[in-house]
Amino acid sequence: MINEMSKIIGKKTRDEIKEYNNVEFNEVVQISHNLFQNKSPLLKNLEFSELWLNLGRYAQAKGYFSEAEKFYQHSVELDAKQHVVWNNLGMVYEQRNLFDKAIKVYEHSIVIDPEYVKPYLNLGHLFLVTEKIDEAEEVLKTVVEINPDLSEAWYGLGMIYKIRKDKEEAD
Repeated sequence: MINEMSKIIGKKTRDEIKEYNNVEFNEVVQISHNLFQNKSPLLKNLEFSELWLNLGRYAQAKGYFSEAEKFYQHSVELDAKQHVVWNNLGMVYEQRNLFDKAIKVYEHSIVIDPEYVKPYLNLGHLFLVTEKIDEAEEVLKTVVEINPDLSEAWYGLGMIYKIRKDKEEAD
């Protein structure tokens, strides 16, 4: 695929490359739906779950959030204990402004693996964006307890303290 892309980049315009990518993505969607409908006995559920996770990542990176959601849902149907999938599903919901759903699946990811910091960071960010400052602070403090060297958590806490200081000065 990379070789194909490198061959056409020099010859095609951006619009033509974008069209190529869309056709390719639609083909991936069709193949994946066929796989899901006709599960091969050669693949175990875990392997299928990983396949759906990777297809979800691909769709999400391309900006096809509703397809990414479907792929991630297929993945957790096969293996509901994949904390990474739940986190990624939360990111898709957040990108689609489905904040309540995002919060629930981030929290579910945390329950599955309390040491995995990405859903905490995503949840903290979501709480900041939705102006739930106290909730954001609580989540980000938890991240710092898990990994004190994680700069994203310290940055988020710094933003919270700046917001609070600005509010105090405004009052």
